[in-house]
Amino acid sequence: MERPASCVRVGAGRCSDVAALWPEMVKDKGARGVRLLKLLFILLFVLLSVAFTLMNDGNVRLNYYFGIRELPIAVVILGAVALGILLGLLAALGSITRLRRENAAQRREIRSHTRDNDYL
Repeated sequence: MERPASCVRVGAGRCSDVAALWPEMVKDKGARGVRLLKLLFILLFVLLSVAFTLMNDGNVRLNYYFGIRELPIAVVILGAVALGILLGLLAALGSITRLRRENAAQRREIRSHTRDNDYL
């Protein structure tokens, strides 16, 4: 029996259409592009941060409950950004944990159904 031209062998005697496999092939190339774009964005952010730090080298008086301290403005801004990132991650941690747990449960359910279908 002759396979059609668009048929690609994917397993033991099984045949799949090339058009069905195309999104998977494109997805792999797209992931590399997204990763490169993220890397470029991070590099741009770091370069802008360094330029900002070099341009703003003045000191700021920081008044807090236990005293007063003079710090460079870049350190104060960096601390505020770091604190914001930390608080954002802590706020999202519950949702992330819940979604990972749901994802794991659904994967177990899919594996169970796949095993059941293999026996049919």
